Amino acid sequence: MNVHALLNKYAKYFGLLTMVIEWSLLIFLYVNYPTRFSESTPLSDFLGFAATRYIFIVGFSLASITFWVFVRWHLAARYKTSSRVFGLSLLCLIVALLIPYKDGTSHLHLIHILGAMLFAVGFYVGVLLLGLQNKDRYLRRASVAITVGLALILLIAAMINLEAILYIELAIGLFGHLWILFISIYSMKTSRQDLTTR
Repeated sequence: MNVHALLNKYAKYFGLLTMVIEWSLLIFLYVNYPTRFSESTPLSDFLGFAATRYIFIVGFSLASITFWVFVRWHLAARYKTSSRVFGLSLLCLIVALLIPYKDGTSHLHLIHILGAMLFAVGFYVGVLLLGLQNKDRYLRRASVAITVGLALILLIAAMINLEAILYIELAIGLFGHLWILFISIYSMKTSRQDLTTR
């Protein structure tokens, strides 16, 4: 079996693998460095900490690659998918990972923040486009609900306490993982149904 055939066969699990990688990384960091977690400190702070910088970069880069495989070889085979939007958002994440976060006003700091923000916006634009470009009503409802739900949460967070950056980042990630969980299970289920109705 060649690599392309393996990707076609196993890519459906890569969305879930992305979640496992990210949660494992966060749990590892929290267990080993609990004092570095603070509501006013972004997760990117781990990039400036020598003991965690490479773990953070490798972990989230690996998660980006597994998610790209999931989008490119699984979702794109079943749905109209904005693979380029997802791909560009993941590249923005990698840019943010390679430029360490340092609390300040340097150009690198601004590039890091811009990369992280473009990743989040691009990811959710990809989610929304995937829902709107397909006729499947459950996919559309879930994608719109996740995107609108996140927007409301962020709006409320901005009105209450914009300084709680860690909670905002965790909300962005949690809503993304809810969507990945939904689309992984739903696409596998509909794939099986398609096979049984042929």
